[in-house]
Amino acid sequence: MPLVLSCPQSSLHHSAVSRGFVLSSAVLVLVSLLCLSGSKAPAEPKASGPQPVMVSVVQQKTTDSARQFSAVVEARDETRLGFRAAGKVTNRQADIGQRVTAGQVLASLDVSDYQLAVTAAADQLRAAQVDAKQQRVDAERLARLLKDGSVGQADTERQRARAEAAEALQAQASSQLALAKNRAGYTELTAPFSGVITAISFETGQIVAEGQPVLSLAREGNLDVVVDLPEQWVTDLAQQQATVSRWNDHKAAVPVRLRELAPMANSQTRTYRAKFSGVPSDWRLGMTAQLRLVEVSQPAQQGVAAELPASSLMQRGEQQPFVWVVTAKGGVQAKPVQVLRYGQNSVWLTGLADGEQVVSVGGQKLDASMHVRAIVRPASLGMEQQP
Repeated sequence: MPLVLSCPQSSLHHSAVSRGFVLSSAVLVLVSLLCLSGSKAPAEPKASGPQPVMVSVVQQKTTDSARQFSAVVEARDETRLGFRAAGKVTNRQADIGQRVTAGQVLASLDVSDYQLAVTAAADQLRAAQVDAKQQRVDAERLARLLKDGSVGQADTERQRARAEAAEALQAQASSQLALAKNRAGYTELTAPFSGVITAISFETGQIVAEGQPVLSLAREGNLDVVVDLPEQWVTDLAQQQATVSRWNDHKAAVPVRLRELAPMANSQTRTYRAKFSGVPSDWRLGMTAQLRLVEVSQPAQQGVAAELPASSLMQRGEQQPFVWVVTAKGGVQAKPVQVLRYGQNSVWLTGLADGEQVVSVGGQKLDASMHVRAIVRPASLGMEQQP
């Protein structure tokens, strides 16, 4: 008889549940292992390299404490001329750079319309003269008739009033004729004084308006040197000794004196325009000159200094001015300096050595603990020319 093994129904159910639990646990362990094997540790932040900075290489030069500026020679008296009448230009008798004398004709307008106006005004004057004469004769006749009673007083008064009105119209017509003749004369543009023509803004055939500037005339002899000065240098301008020289001849300097200083700064450049008189009369208009200013109480002192961009100079509070110098190990060191003088875009400093690299841009963001990478700045970038 075969052996039959039987299991209770509850035992079978318990065995199936156990196998399912074991299988689920194995799956969870496998998934966990896969996740752990695929994960990576967080990357460590890369160390930042040296900060790039723009530097200027120190080059010592011989200089002095005088301040030098580029200036322009201009005429003290320069007038913009225009026709006193409108019309078409028919003749131009002047060129830029030409020397002219007072009263010389420089240009002419088409005079035909103005001549017609003169003719019409003359005809009106003749008509007014005829009418005024007739009214005067009639007034005299009525005055005689009034004596013998042939006419009344009222008629005589009315005729006298008509005669006076006719005389007024005659005078008005005479003024209109004179005005027409004057306007015809305005068709010629003449030089009000002797000088040299510096600008022309019209050509033959062009229509110009009344009063439109078409030509500039400068009086020769009285010349000024004109310069735009930074606002920090005009406060003690009266205490400065000024000399001027040609741009290509710095040794032949002549003394000049301040004649005019603008009361307000230019809104864009923040500079004040100054004019100095005493320029030699043989200098040409528009030529470039070199103006040199020295304080009377502190004569110019020669010395050796380095010219650097003005942005190189640092100062914190009441401390002595300094610059950031790049060290051999790539660090930066604050080095105290003495300011000899300021230029328009540069500063002259003492206390530096030839070959040192000075940070010229962004020094406000540096400190002594930083490492930098020097980028040499072109020597001519942002610097003024030193004669």
